Amino acid sequence: MAIVSTLALTYLAYMGRESRIVSRWLEGGASPLLLAVPLSVGTFLGWTMFGLLAGSAYHMAGWRDDSIALGFAPPVFLIAMVALAVMPLPLLLIFWPRRWWLFASQSAAFLLCFDWLMPALASR
Repeated sequence: MAIVSTLALTYLAYMGRESRIVSRWLEGGASPLLLAVPLSVGTFLGWTMFGLLAGSAYHMAGWRDDSIALGFAPPVFLIAMVALAVMPLPLLLIFWPRRWWLFASQSAAFLLCFDWLMPALASR
């Protein structure tokens, strides 16, 4: 998930070079691609912490053997992860409607990582 997030954030930084936020980070004529390094470090730390918390919650709930078809998580965990994946979409689509495909792919990657891959690996 961190790799997917780093790619998406680097793309946003590269495409939004003219925005005030990105230009403030790039003072001095630095390339927007140089933002990939701190973005990568931040996303790896953030997603690792989220994964540890989600995995701990999954383990403490005792859902190791309650997975439904194709390795998906139990319904309660499934609903929680779908809610987390969909929650930021309305706000992101209001501010950046032309980047809908980027945000939809991030939500899909989130669901694949935390609603399918994590429970499938935990049940083994």
